[in-house]
Amino acid sequence: MHEEKTILLVEDEALIAVIEKETLKKHGFNVVLAHSGEKAIEAVHNTPGIDLILMDINLGKNKMDGTEAAETIVKERDIPVLFLSSYTQAEVVQKAEKITSYGYVVKDSGETVLITSIKMAFKLHEAHQKVKEGAEQFRAITNTAIDGFWVVDIEGHILDINEAYCLMTGYSREELLKMSIPDLDAIEDEAMARQHMEKLIENGSDRFESKHRCKDGQVIDVEVSTILIQEQRCLVFIQDITKRKRAEEKERASERKYRIVADNTYDWEYWLDPQERFIYCSPSCERVTGYKAEEFLADPDLYDRIVHPDHRTDFVAHKKGARHACRTDEMEFRIIRSDGTERWIGHACQAVYDDNGLFTGIRGSNRDITDRKQREEVIRESKLQLEMVIKASNTGLWDWDLRTNKVHFSPEWKRQIGYEEREISNDFSEWQNRVHPDDLERAQSTVKIFLENPYPDFENEYRFRHKNGSYRWILAKASVLTDENGNPLRMLGSHLDITERKKTEEELRYTTTRLEALWDITKLVDADFKTICDHILSEIVQMTKSEYGFFGFISEDEFTMTIYSWSGDAMKDCSTVDKPQHFPISEAGVWAEAIRKRTPFVMNDYTIYHEAKKGCPDGHVIITNLLVIPIFSGDRIVSVTAVANKASVYDDDDISQITAFVGAVHAIIDRKLAEDKIKSLLAEKELLLKETHHRVKNNMNTIIALLALQSDVLKEPSAIAAMHDAQSRIQSMMVLYDKLYLSDDFRKISTQEYLTSLIDQIVRNFPNRGLVTIKKQIDDLALDAKILSNLGIILNEILTNAMKHAFIGKEHGVIVVYLSFKGNHVTLMLHDNGVGIPESVNIANSTGFGMQLIGILTEQLEGTIRLERQNGTKFILDFDT
Repeated sequence: MHEEKTILLVEDEALIAVIEKETLKKHGFNVVLAHSGEKAIEAVHNTPGIDLILMDINLGKNKMDGTEAAETIVKERDIPVLFLSSYTQAEVVQKAEKITSYGYVVKDSGETVLITSIKMAFKLHEAHQKVKEGAEQFRAITNTAIDGFWVVDIEGHILDINEAYCLMTGYSREELLKMSIPDLDAIEDEAMARQHMEKLIENGSDRFESKHRCKDGQVIDVEVSTILIQEQRCLVFIQDITKRKRAEEKERASERKYRIVADNTYDWEYWLDPQERFIYCSPSCERVTGYKAEEFLADPDLYDRIVHPDHRTDFVAHKKGARHACRTDEMEFRIIRSDGTERWIGHACQAVYDDNGLFTGIRGSNRDITDRKQREEVIRESKLQLEMVIKASNTGLWDWDLRTNKVHFSPEWKRQIGYEEREISNDFSEWQNRVHPDDLERAQSTVKIFLENPYPDFENEYRFRHKNGSYRWILAKASVLTDENGNPLRMLGSHLDITERKKTEEELRYTTTRLEALWDITKLVDADFKTICDHILSEIVQMTKSEYGFFGFISEDEFTMTIYSWSGDAMKDCSTVDKPQHFPISEAGVWAEAIRKRTPFVMNDYTIYHEAKKGCPDGHVIITNLLVIPIFSGDRIVSVTAVANKASVYDDDDISQITAFVGAVHAIIDRKLAEDKIKSLLAEKELLLKETHHRVKNNMNTIIALLALQSDVLKEPSAIAAMHDAQSRIQSMMVLYDKLYLSDDFRKISTQEYLTSLIDQIVRNFPNRGLVTIKKQIDDLALDAKILSNLGIILNEILTNAMKHAFIGKEHGVIVVYLSFKGNHVTLMLHDNGVGIPESVNIANSTGFGMQLIGILTEQLEGTIRLERQNGTKFILDFDT
């Protein structure tokens, strides 16, 4: 009946609202959306036909919350309000209960709980309406009722009676008013009548079946319902159930057929009569609950008692609601078995009516769903672990609504730049205002190009301002959601702080530059000293991107500097006559401050005043900025390096670069020391390379985790399968990177070690791995990492396909992986004894991505691959190294 119901959904989170709306529509409800309490009130005023309001409580900062909106609405309109909120605090729930009594559902309780709560709210509202109408209609009903009606005192004397009962029994009103209950009841005597009256006084109401005598001597079956209305009076409703009883007799005649079927079902089947007593209970109840069918038949309350206390109230309400439902009602709950263990039950029941529309009981079915629930719990824990992985990997998440320009930033996103959750609003400007001015135009342009023509693997690197004023390097990755016309709606992505990686890359670049320069100089060890100095200075000028420079040595007493090299441009541009080579330190100008104060001297604006300046001779080049660095050997200054006229400012990186380089150059004087220094720097480079491999592996782990998270929210099987295949391919590369990380040789890896680990890793991902025997015959040889990468991806594609499809319908299978070397020729063979690959599939013309990838990688290896179909499927790859 709910197909025509209209629900006003009040939710400020757009994504949650869309998901909840789709859920409600799926169950046949019309949905009107409001994103604030004010909009909800406006919708109630302007939208006719709203049957129920599903109200969030927190509707945004500085806005009317859900309880305030609900309180305003219910004062004006009689509409049921069901709260849907993440809050579980007692004071919030109590506040909601004071406004409306139609229910409170905690978000993420599940679709079943939400829909069931909505249905119960509708029923509760209908009940309230009936109570209102009942008071007005009571008198009319009693006067026009089809069923009999009495007013009796506690002694059983009839004080009032309606016309229907007179017609039912054939007595006149005057005759009946002179009678008492025992005069009419064909079963009860005075003692039984007193027992019923005592029960009525104790409980306030009672219902039972009996038999009444008619004036003509006929006995009819009746259902008697009594309600105590005053201390001395009660209302009695008498329904003639003679026809129903005959129908029940007919049903019992067919019960044997039903029992044959029900007794042999796997699920626990049962049938309750109108008083909720078991008419039938299938033997499977013992498997599910540990109690025998006879125990349920003998003790009707046993059913309610085995329901877990946490679910018992809901279950009792569910049973009562099922009496009036016109369709199957479902719910899930826990029970406590006879042995004390807990099991989850999937329950469904439906009211049963006879041919005349009379309610004859409830037909129900219970299934043990504990295994399913345990699997769901594993999935829930996996999601939680994934969230922990994302947090541990310092990955921030963001969701940009392109229509509203609002962006949801995750707590980790804000933490990365030093902010608390509440300190940053959900607005695009929060991102825009923090991007480094030098990076903003490029970053925005990258986003604009992506949105105009979305492509896979979107990445954007930029500097981002931290709360403390510093800038952090950020790597942003994203994907876009579009409407049916391909127009972008939302952009979702991750936010990773890569500052340390950037520092590592910069250190690696500096180290590489120094190593290359040192290596060039080592080739000049046998050259004259002037040539070596000229080359050293040339490298320093290039490192710092300066225009000019000089390189000189300090006397042992540190009184004099002798310049051994001027940069070529300085000699060309400077027209000073008789350029000096020897400079007394005490008489020298500002450049000598580095020696006098024994620390690097930086002057990024050469026009400013300095007391040590002595001016430049005629024809000297114009200086704009200056950096002078003293080089120490122990406590003594042994040389001085100076550079000038860099386009940007000189900084600590320039000082570190020159100090490290020139310090190393001094060691070249002794060949042995030079060789040791180079080995040390090469070891540093190898350490950085290993660190890079390690970071790549961590990034791959993050990618796999993100792919797994994405696959969890996908619905399309082909999309989910593609995600899983992508994870598998990345894992094959991860195994290779792992071996590279542990290897002493970054170029070649053991085939036996790599492929054995890769095969085990692939097989471990499949639930049917226990049914498949893997035989590995792999010759060991060191192969180039690039070749092994291609070989690993091909192996991954073939082995994954075999594990997925080769053994469908088979109880056991065997896969043989064989790798051999003959000279420089390599043969890889994978053979399974499965069902075989279809004749229509081949590598040359396959449209499947996996087969195409195998073909492409085979071409890169300059090899051949063939497919044989005898005794299963066999792939044979041949290539030369």
